[in-house]
Formats: sequence, C-alpha cells, structure tokens
Amino acid sequence: MAYHDELIAHAEFLATLPDPPRQADMRRAVSAAYYALFHLLTNEAAGNWKNINQQARFARILEHGKMKNASSKISNQKAPTDPLLLPIFDNLRVVADNFVTLQQQRHSADYDNSKTWSRTQVFEAIIQAGDAMKAWMNIRSEAMAQDFLFDFLAGR
Repeated sequence: MAYHDELIAHAEFLATLPDPPRQADMRRAVSAAYYALFHLLTNEAAGNWKNINQQARFARILEHGKMKNASSKISNQKAPTDPLLLPIFDNLRVVADNFVTLQQQRHSADYDNSKTWSRTQVFEAIIQAGDAMKAWMNIRSEAMAQDFLFDFLAGR
C-alpha cells in the first residue's frame, strides 16, 4: 500500500473512533487527509525525476506554499474551449481546488485551537482528499497534469 493510501486509511480510522470524538483525533484526521493528497502529488512529481536514487530527495524539495500557488493558478484559470481538454481540466481543477481547501483546513486543524471539528467536517475533508486523488489518477499522464506538477517548482 502506498503511503498516501495509508494516510487516507489512517484519517478514516481516526474519524471513526468511538464516541465521543476527541478533538486530537479529529484534527489529526484532517491533517492526514491533506497529507495523503500532498504525498500523492509530491510522489508523482518526483517520479518524473530520472535518477531513481534521488526521487525521495526531489519530493522533499517541494514546498506547500508553492504547491498551493500552483493549485490556485488552476483554480482561477478559465476552462479551455477545446472539448477534448475540458474533462482533463475539470479533473485537474478538482485536484487543485481540493488541495487549496485541504491545506487551509490542515492549518486550521493544526494551529487554531478555538475551532471544534465535527465528525461530519472531518469526513468531508477525507472525501475531498479521496475525490482529488481519484481525479488525479484519471489525468496523471496528461500534459496538463504534468505541467501542473512542474509548476510546483516555481509556484507560479
């Protein structure tokens, strides 16, 4: 099982612990959902690096902020008029939108102790991560998706 799959499974495990839900478990579940998507994307980007022995190092140079900027660029971009590109773009937008949302939620879960997380909110975050991961798998080899990964280096 890939690490990102383990993280999603862990988020689900934490979210389904017996009542009453503990905030530490809910917060860690939100964080794990974000990191599942983060690690999927960094692993995909690193997989493009030719030297297999350096791929793990390559993945570690990718920064959350630059990935968020690249995602925001897609979120704010107009859909292509080419009907062949539209399904690819729609899937990429799911990845990008959910990445930005999940990163914001992870920040809140990790740093805002005034927020109380409900089980419903946590499951919504897990579903968003799962939806983004599925959308990515639909388009991962497309040029538009590969350009998105490349943009992680610059964040533009």
